[in-house]
Amino acid sequence: AVIGQWRSDHAGEIVEWEDNPDYRPSPEAMGWPEPADEVDRAVQLATTGYGPAEDVTAALAGAEVAVPVTADGDPVSASAPDGTAVVPVYTSPRYLRGLGQLASVTLPLKELLARIPAGHSLCLNSSAPVSMVLTTEGLAEVLAETAEETTAPTL
Repeated sequence: AVIGQWRSDHAGEIVEWEDNPDYRPSPEAMGWPEPADEVDRAVQLATTGYGPAEDVTAALAGAEVAVPVTADGDPVSASAPDGTAVVPVYTSPRYLRGLGQLASVTLPLKELLARIPAGHSLCLNSSAPVSMVLTTEGLAEVLAETAEETTAPTL
């Protein structure tokens, strides 16, 4: 869809701009860089309405993530802008670099979920052009479904 159109009067003079209410800017139109990985691609597409949110959890289910840790090795707890308790996670070195020289560990999402403090969500790629907060319950459900699919007998 186009962003809008200029309207002209009966004499052909341009008189006003008319926005297209159905226009959805793509990630490229938003000026975002190429996605760093499949999770980042799914986040960009879901955020702009060009892909389903389920693709984010599906891509994340099979990913290894980096998580900043405390001196004791526990995941760092932070707060999202709305006050939600989160653990920041990163799927790409591009976004992890934003942490500077802070300690982090990389592990499969399934292992990380077992270490997340109660009541916390995950803040995905907080230094990316677009980030997403995901509940651990929703991710645990996707991981369980994925595990069932891979262990289901084939006929």
